[in-house]
Amino acid sequence: GLASPAALILGAIPMFGISFAFKYLNLWRPDAGAAYAWVGRSIHPMLGFLAAWTFLVLSTVFMVTAALPVGVATLHLVAPAYEENVAAASLVGGIWFSLVAALTIVGVHVAASFQKLMTGIEALALVILAGGLVAAKTGWPALSAPLPKNDASQPGLALIFILYAFGGWNDACYIAAELQEPQKNLPRALAGGVAAVLV
Repeated sequence: GLASPAALILGAIPMFGISFAFKYLNLWRPDAGAAYAWVGRSIHPMLGFLAAWTFLVLSTVFMVTAALPVGVATLHLVAPAYEENVAAASLVGGIWFSLVAALTIVGVHVAASFQKLMTGIEALALVILAGGLVAAKTGWPALSAPLPKNDASQPGLALIFILYAFGGWNDACYIAAELQEPQKNLPRALAGGVAAVLV
């Protein structure tokens, strides 16, 4: 709701600090393992091992738990009558899950092209939503969209919102070893990712 801009600004402060730390860690040792390699070499191999498993478990749990809401959302768009059918939502979510898994198997170039397409769609959706919110505030009926409602009973939503909004800017670390001119381009990617989300 109305607290979102403040949440984003406050969330950006530690994120910029982390992005600078990641920049220096990458200059020290660019590695696809990122946190696994850095923690393992600078603190202790066992902690590096745990850091790697944390990311693996997080990714697996996220993909599995995201499959059902994606199935429901897809059915909401194409077959609203079935969106509350758990079996149908699970089946559609499983298909999406399988498609994502297939993308990761076919190779980074195909996945990168698909990600560019998805990022373009997401950016377009954000522009349309922002236009709708502005229209609702200014009274342009042709573009009006429902305004989000504040829910003061759920303050934890701001933290979840920040973590979700800023998630992903660090992905450049995992391909740092394959970047052209990493000393110049990686810091731009890391700081630029946080700045883009904030803007």
